[in-house]
Amino acid sequence: MRPHLPLTCALVLAGALAAAQQAPPPQDTYVRAGVLYTGPEVLEDVVIQVREGKVVALLSGEGLELPPGAKVVDHSQRVVAPGFVLTEWTVGSGKRAEETLSARFRALDEWDPYEDHARLLARGITTAYLHPGYGRLATGEGAVVKLAGPAEARVLRERAELCLSAGERALGPPPQVKIPFPSSSDVPIEPGKLQRPGSRSSLVPELAAQLRAALAYDLARKQQGGGARPALDLDLQALANAVLKGQLRIDARRAGTLRALLTLLRELDLSVTLSGVTEAHRVLGPLAELGAPVVFELPHGLRGRPRDLGEGQDRIEARWSTPARLARAGVRFAFAPPSGSALDLRLLAGLSVRGGLSPRQALAAITYRAAEVIGVGKQIGRIAPGFDADFVVLSGAPLATATDVLETWVAGEQVYTSDELTDTQAVVVRAGKIVTGAGPVIHDGAILIQDGAIAAIGTSVPHPRGARVIDAGPDAVVTPGFIDAYGSLGRGQGRAKSSMKHAFAAERESMLRVARAGVTTALSGDRPSSAGAPLIALKTAENQPLSADLRRGLVLREESVLAFDLTRADPVKLPSSFLGKIKAGMAHAKAWAQHRKKLEAFKQAQAKKKESERAADLKRRSARQPAPKVEKKKEEQKEEKKDDEPERKETKKFDPISGQWEFTITFGPRSQKGTMLLRLEDGGKISGVAKPPAGVSADDAPITGQLDGKDVTLQLQSNPNVPFKLTIKATLTGEDSMSGEVLVGNRFRLKFEATRTERSVPEIKIEYRRSKKKGGEPEPPQATPGVEAMRRAIEGEGAVLVQVAHPRVALEALETLRKAGVQQVVFIDFSDADLVAEALREAGAGVLVSPGATVKRGERTVSLAADLAGRGLRLIYASRAADGAAELPLRAMLDVADGLDPAQALAALTSDAARLLGIGDRVGTLEVGKDGDLLVFSGAPFEATSQLRHVLVRGRLVPTEEE
Repeated sequence: MRPHLPLTCALVLAGALAAAQQAPPPQDTYVRAGVLYTGPEVLEDVVIQVREGKVVALLSGEGLELPPGAKVVDHSQRVVAPGFVLTEWTVGSGKRAEETLSARFRALDEWDPYEDHARLLARGITTAYLHPGYGRLATGEGAVVKLAGPAEARVLRERAELCLSAGERALGPPPQVKIPFPSSSDVPIEPGKLQRPGSRSSLVPELAAQLRAALAYDLARKQQGGGARPALDLDLQALANAVLKGQLRIDARRAGTLRALLTLLRELDLSVTLSGVTEAHRVLGPLAELGAPVVFELPHGLRGRPRDLGEGQDRIEARWSTPARLARAGVRFAFAPPSGSALDLRLLAGLSVRGGLSPRQALAAITYRAAEVIGVGKQIGRIAPGFDADFVVLSGAPLATATDVLETWVAGEQVYTSDELTDTQAVVVRAGKIVTGAGPVIHDGAILIQDGAIAAIGTSVPHPRGARVIDAGPDAVVTPGFIDAYGSLGRGQGRAKSSMKHAFAAERESMLRVARAGVTTALSGDRPSSAGAPLIALKTAENQPLSADLRRGLVLREESVLAFDLTRADPVKLPSSFLGKIKAGMAHAKAWAQHRKKLEAFKQAQAKKKESERAADLKRRSARQPAPKVEKKKEEQKEEKKDDEPERKETKKFDPISGQWEFTITFGPRSQKGTMLLRLEDGGKISGVAKPPAGVSADDAPITGQLDGKDVTLQLQSNPNVPFKLTIKATLTGEDSMSGEVLVGNRFRLKFEATRTERSVPEIKIEYRRSKKKGGEPEPPQATPGVEAMRRAIEGEGAVLVQVAHPRVALEALETLRKAGVQQVVFIDFSDADLVAEALREAGAGVLVSPGATVKRGERTVSLAADLAGRGLRLIYASRAADGAAELPLRAMLDVADGLDPAQALAALTSDAARLLGIGDRVGTLEVGKDGDLLVFSGAPFEATSQLRHVLVRGRLVPTEEE
C-alpha cells in the first residue's frame, strides 16, 4: 500500500515540534570579568554571556541582575582576554618527498584531532595554524585548528594556504631518481636528476619558474584534450589551484630575497601571505605598497642555547623594532614564535613593546590580527557577540611578565585550569602612590602580600605564579587599613563581659559593612569604668580558614587595652579601684618575669639533658655495648602472669555507648570533626569527655548524659565564659553509630553524626591545658582579663585609655601609670588637653577624639582634632559605636575641611593609632612582616571625590555589597 505522504510528513513534523518543545533550552553561562580585553577595546566590570559555545552579549556588570539559577563564573578580580592564536605550528619536517615541489601534501593529514594539547592550553593558546614544515620549495597545504573542544568541531579551515619557502631551508633538495621496474643490466637505474634551488640566488627564480609552470599546466589541462593534454601532476595542480584562489603563504627572511620576491609578486599580480620577513625593516616601502598580510617571526626564542649571529655578511639582522616599523608603515601583521618557542608566545609578544610597539598592538598580533591573517578573523580572535567563546583568564595584564594563565576556555567550556595557581593566596597591588606610614611615600610602587602578611614593598616586587594582581593605576593611592580606636563592634546587646573574646566566631554583615568603609581593625569593649574595661582588638573581616583558626582570624589580640573612667575622680586622690588594678597588674607582670626565668632555666636544663643523653648513646654505640636491661617492676610481672592465664569467658550485656567515638558537626557548608570518650554507667547514666580537634589549643570538655532506649542525650560542660550550652540529642542508628543534632543554646541546631571506633570502656580523664605540661615545665601565671590587660600595657604590649574631666586628674593618672611602667597612655575626649599639652607631649601620651568634634577656644569654635594636633599632640580616632564605625573615615574629612593636615588625619587612623594602642607590630603601617591590611583609593583618601576601590584584610579582598 502506498503511504499517504502528506499525512506522513505531518506526523514527522508534529513529532519534531514535540521533541523541540520538550528539549530544555540551552543554559547560558555568565562570566564576570574585572577587566576585559575584547580585542580592540578594554572594558571594566563586564559580564560575558555565553550560549552554545558563542558569545551572545557583553553586559555591564554594574547593577546587573542575572536570571535565577544562572551559571555564573566570577572573575571580577581577574583579566580576561581572547584566546591566543599561534600563527605557525609546524607538523612534520616538510621533507615528505624528494620533489622540490611537494605541494600535494596536507598538514592536516599529520594532525591528530584527539591529541591532548594541555601544554599549549596552559599558555592560553586556543587556535593554531598547522604548517606543513620546511625543507622543500613547496611543502603542502596548511590548516587552522582549535586545540580543544569536540574533535569534529576543531577544524576551522581544512584547506588553508599552500606553503612555499624562499629561504635556506628549501635549498639542496635531493636528486630525483626514477627506478625502473623491473630494473636490470639492460634497464639500468639512471643517475638522479639534480633539482633546484641549489643556492640563495636561485630561490626566487626557481619559485617564479614553478609558479609559471603551474599556471601553464593548469591552462593546458583546461584547453587541450586527448593526447595533447598534460599528464596529471598533483604537485603542479595543487600549486595552480592555490595561485588562482589567492591562497599562497611564502616564507622569506633576507632583505635581498624579499626584494626579489616582492618584484615577482607585483609582476604576476599574486595575492599572498608573507611569513618570516626577518629583515622587513629594509623593505618597508615595497612591502607596504604590496598590501599583503605578514606573519612576522619574532627575533629569537627564550630557551635553549643563545644563537651567535657572527660578523659575516650572511647573518640575518633580526630587530625587535621591526614590528613597530611595520605598524607605522601600515602593514597588517601577526606574530609567530621561533621554532620551539610556542609556549613563550605571550612573553615574546610582550618583548615587541620594547621595540616601540604599543601593548595593544602587540596583543592584537596574537589575537584578532593573527586570526585575520590566517583567515578566521570572523570567528575567533575577539570577545564579541557572534564570535566563538574562546578566551583566557589571566592574573594580570596580558603581556606583563609575571602574569599567569589561570584558565583557558574554548567554545564556552573551561578546558584548562591551574588549581595550584588559582588557590594561591598571593596578592600584588600596584598604584601610583603608596603611603606606608613608616617612611617616605613610594611612587609607582607595588606591594606583595603572601599568607596574609606583607612580603615585599617598593617600586618593584616579586610576582609569584598565580598571584592576584590589582593594578589600580597611576592616580591611585594606597594606605594602611584604618583603625577604630574604641567602639562596640560585634558585641550585641546585653552580652556578658566575660564572653567578649568568644563573640567573634564568624564575620557578620555589620562587620563587613565597617570593613567596606575602610576600617579593617577595631577595638571593641564595654564603656570605661573606674576598675577598667578590657578591650579586644579585632579584624572586621574573616581572613583565615576555620581549619587554621576557629575564630577565622577575626581576633587580632585578646584583652590588651584597658579603658578607665575617672571623670568623677577626686583631683587630690585617684580611685582605689584604679590604683588597685595597677598594683595587680604590676604583681602579675612580676610573676610573668619570674615565670620567664624559670622557663628559660627549664629549657636550658632540657637541652643539657638531651645533649648528655645523646653523648651517652653515642658512647655506647661506639663501644658496641648492648643497651642496659631495664628491670621490670613486680607489678608489671604480675600483669604478665595474668596475661598468660587462660581467658575466662563471661557473658556480658551489650554496651551500646562505652568506647571512643569520632563525631562530625555540620553547619552549612562547613564541618568540624572531633573525638569523645563515653562510658555507660548504672541507671543509663553517661559520663565522658570531648577532646578538641588536633592542632586546636583548647581544654577537654566534660560530658554528662542519659541513655533512654535508643535515645541519647549528652550535655557538654564547656568553658564557663561561653554564654551558651551545648546539648547533643541523638538516636542510636546501629551498634556503633548515632545521629542527631547539636543544640547551641536556644538559637541554633547543627547536624551531628558519630561512629564508635573502639568499644573498650575508657578511663575518663579530663585534661586541661595547664595540666598538659610534660617533664615539669613551669606553668604560666593566670589572671583575670583586666589584670592581664594591665600587665600587657606595663610590658609595652598594650595601652591604657583614661577618660578624665579635670587636667589635675589627667596629670596624676599619667604620672601613676608611667611610674608603673605603662608607656602608651591615651586620654579620651579630653577637650582641656591644651592646658597640659606640654606634659602630655613629654610623656608621649595621646588623645582619643571623635572626628568632627569641636571645642570653644576664646570666641571661636574650632575643630578639636585640628587644635590639639596644632599643639603637637598625637591623635587617634574612635567611633564609640558598633557598625556606625563605617562612618569614621567620612567624619574624619570634617576635620580636614576644618584645617587638620590630611597627613595627620591619616596618621590618627593608622600609624599613630596602632602605636598608641600597642598593636603596631601587626597593623597601622605598610611594612614587610605586618598584616596585609590596605586600602586602595582612586585619589587622595580625604578628598570627597575619591573612591575607595578595594579593601584588603590580610590579603583577602573584602567583597562589595553587590558581590
